[in-house]
Amino acid sequence: MANSKYFTILLLSAAFCNFQCNAINTSEEMIGPKASPLRQSFDCTNPSLWKTFPFESNSVKTVTDGGNVEFIWTGSTSVEHLLAVSQFHELDEKRWSQYVRSSQMLEIKRGFKNQIRMKWEINFKEPEFGAMVTPAVVQIGKDGKEIVVTELQRIWLPQQMGTGHVHTVGMNFVPAADAVGVIPALKFTGNPLRCILKSIIVEPTAETPKWDPLTRTGARIPEVRYYDDGIRPKPDAAKLTEKEIDEYLMKCSKAKAEIKKVDTDPPRVEIYVDGKRIPPAIHLATFSGTGSARFSDFDEAGLRIAAVSIKVGPKTDTPAAPGNIWLGKGKYNFEPVKEAIRYVLARAPHSYVMLHLTVDVYNDWGIEHPNDVYTNAKGQKAIGSWSRTTRYGGEGPGPNERWIPSDNSKQFREDGAEFLTALSKWLESVDEGKVVIGAYLNGGVDGQWLFSADNAVQTPEDQFACFSKGALDNFRDFLKEKYKTNEALSKAWGFEVTFDTAQIPAYTVRRKSAAFDYMGVKGESALMGYNCKDMQGADYNIFLSYSNTQRQIAFCKAFKEGSNGRLLCGQWWPTLPASYPLSHTDLNAILNSKYVDFISRGGLLGAVFHGKLTVDELDLRDLKSGIEPWNVTEFDVPWIAKSPAEYKRHITSHVCRPLAGGGGYHLFDMWGGWFWHPETMKLVKETVQLYDNVKKAPPIGENYVGVFVDEQAANYVQDLGRYYMLSAVENVTASMGTWTFNMVWGRTGLPVRFYLMQDALNPDLIVPKVAIFLNPLTMDLQQAEAIHKRFYNNNRMVVYMQTPGLAAPGDVNNPMKITGFDIHEDARTKNKPLITNNNDDALLKSIRPGSMIESWLLEMSYYPNASAVPGKNDKVLANYINTDIAGMLVRRENDHTVLWAGFPGALTPQLIKNMAVEAGMKPWLETDDELIVGGGLLAVGGIQGGQQTVNLPDNFEVEKCLSGHKYNIKDGKLMFELGYGDVYGDTAIFAVKEKQKSNAAKGN
Repeated sequence: MANSKYFTILLLSAAFCNFQCNAINTSEEMIGPKASPLRQSFDCTNPSLWKTFPFESNSVKTVTDGGNVEFIWTGSTSVEHLLAVSQFHELDEKRWSQYVRSSQMLEIKRGFKNQIRMKWEINFKEPEFGAMVTPAVVQIGKDGKEIVVTELQRIWLPQQMGTGHVHTVGMNFVPAADAVGVIPALKFTGNPLRCILKSIIVEPTAETPKWDPLTRTGARIPEVRYYDDGIRPKPDAAKLTEKEIDEYLMKCSKAKAEIKKVDTDPPRVEIYVDGKRIPPAIHLATFSGTGSARFSDFDEAGLRIAAVSIKVGPKTDTPAAPGNIWLGKGKYNFEPVKEAIRYVLARAPHSYVMLHLTVDVYNDWGIEHPNDVYTNAKGQKAIGSWSRTTRYGGEGPGPNERWIPSDNSKQFREDGAEFLTALSKWLESVDEGKVVIGAYLNGGVDGQWLFSADNAVQTPEDQFACFSKGALDNFRDFLKEKYKTNEALSKAWGFEVTFDTAQIPAYTVRRKSAAFDYMGVKGESALMGYNCKDMQGADYNIFLSYSNTQRQIAFCKAFKEGSNGRLLCGQWWPTLPASYPLSHTDLNAILNSKYVDFISRGGLLGAVFHGKLTVDELDLRDLKSGIEPWNVTEFDVPWIAKSPAEYKRHITSHVCRPLAGGGGYHLFDMWGGWFWHPETMKLVKETVQLYDNVKKAPPIGENYVGVFVDEQAANYVQDLGRYYMLSAVENVTASMGTWTFNMVWGRTGLPVRFYLMQDALNPDLIVPKVAIFLNPLTMDLQQAEAIHKRFYNNNRMVVYMQTPGLAAPGDVNNPMKITGFDIHEDARTKNKPLITNNNDDALLKSIRPGSMIESWLLEMSYYPNASAVPGKNDKVLANYINTDIAGMLVRRENDHTVLWAGFPGALTPQLIKNMAVEAGMKPWLETDDELIVGGGLLAVGGIQGGQQTVNLPDNFEVEKCLSGHKYNIKDGKLMFELGYGDVYGDTAIFAVKEKQKSNAAKGN
């Protein structure tokens, strides 16, 4: 970037070196709150203290191991458990879990804000896939009776399985006002496991230990430090004077950034500035603005893109960030933007600048456009603060408040685009704009375009819906464009309606379940209607997706065109593993838009394939640096490291994934305190240097697993698809380890790529050997026929889940026409797990007969699933429990195999490995550890740990180990020892290239 003498010196001083890491000398010391003098410990040594409840059961047995209580859980579908829960109604959602509780009660001693803190240490033995344990607390009142059972949210252990690993989890919470004691408990769900209870403590919650602030006046930083080694964050001091900045800006030319798709097998994109490749690593300073961001630290670590937050409207969310830029119609104050750019440049002189814009409206906008303010069903206007709707109705915005514009308003779309055009034109006209290469265009709830308005102050009637006149007018225009005539609209909705009389559907419509009758048993579907009939609710959901996306494309178009195409444009975008935002996106339109260059968190579904830069969010929390995550400590979840060694493993594997996936990442420094510690920044620097080894990867051709997701499926089911998406998409992810979508599919030991369902017919797609259509509700018969022609050959395995085509034009026989199986929604399957049967089929190799092939979460009990009547050539692999109802079938043809599963998310790593073997692939990894491959990198993340063997493809050549592991290669097998750690385990990283054929081989 720089061409002046002091920039040249700084660049030389920050020159990259080869990435090396070594597991030795990295502390495993746990970091956490100091023990309270009032801490109490529960007895974890006496098995007789622990009993099942609320009824007796032999499904959990208690013994001792090494002086501690060991629990032996036989599983939700075991004979012992089924006998114990026979008293439950077959539709009772509690049926598939079993609690155990201690008989020891300890007195509640309340601490800070009346909270108490509890912590469990648990070790797992022999966990089967789909086995889950949730720590819980039974609160006891003065009369000795149970008041309530409080479960540790978001914890379904073991999320990562490593023999010998102790999961340390805990929570702070406020007990009920009349609670006097607590009793620890555990909830077991799913497949069998054994676990050892190491310890449980309870203590008053300590007051949040604040320490040296990092900020200027006005910044908000909830800093908490549990490990004080005497090191304090250095000031984010300017390295350049105002005069030096002026001199540099005068001499430099406008930076021109480009996103280029450089490889197709596997797909990969790169970012270039002025023709030079730079690491796709971004320092994203969000709410910290310029008040507490660590621009200097990240610049010294080698990141070359610094993103600074700017609040377009009133400064209600980010007191440390510049704001009040958009003052009125055609009125702007861009001076705070100029100051922010100069602030970053002074501290990060090697970096290009990106603007992280929160696009909302000036306060008079709601007065000027009252019909376009977000409005609830009562006609009350929405007022917000801190990225949330905080109230409806009353006076206009007061101090620290703002209007909430309707996401579905054309007026907001047009006015926002006008502002963004003015901003980008201004950037083209001033020297400070020369170093700006693009912008995140974010906004809405949480600054991430999430819900249409915040659920916290909504009634069910308002959920996701906006009743403003502007939104209604836009909805009617959408209907005109889709249906053309009133007659077509009336036919689709099932009653007489016109474009002038159509209304926002009531909640009763949007939550309606279609009724069905199969095999003489009536049921209610998750779908609102079948085969594009009764479309009123679905049309509104589709409209939400369409209008939100069109707003975003309009914003990007305006910003890009205002700079004559120089500036990059993108945004945070919800992806399918997120349940609520699902029905608000039209990712297909985003991927096909020439105005969108990058997508944060959009990399799951073919963004790189379409030439977009994916920016994975690395929201990593480091207690050594001093951030306590949301007042709850020691969660055993991906982004919170409890030791320096674990943090090293976190950041290494988190960076490997996006680089191998062909994209990039941003380090999410929310309050300026996530990363500052010198040890942390050293690791940041090492992982940035890893990009020096990213290059063209050896091609793998068709030898991968392709996962195709129907993003429109959620629009057709009631409550905006929470059930189908959460169960069909997110649960299969959670069941493989945690919510991190990319990571857990790597536990199949195979290369996995994610696409939208439409991409299956993209002529540029290399058709995979294993194709999984995860939730193909809207697959129509024409698409299916084309997929048959393209995929049904070369010994491929094609997998269909649930009821393909049931939301597409046609009839209820669409699933059979698409798959060849006689598939129907079946009320007899409600609240029944799908379990493997006792046969020796190769697809069930290493899977226990009677095993649940899904991770059972509560929402799986809400609706019935699909069954099928086996045909002559169909083989049943799994049945719904205690029935002969088939829920998984396979049919083997001469040149391909078709598999169907009627239960959402019924996939396991072992099942997918078996599919690959049947299709002629050899798993790269036989263990349950994580495989990361692409971009010239091959990495293995330790979950089980120990001796590793990677079956290298014939065209792969290992150049070197980048992580310091000793290795051997023999007979095409890469062998090395891998440790494991608190959550993710050790990560071994290798540089690979395509093996050159010998002259003799070429001659042959």
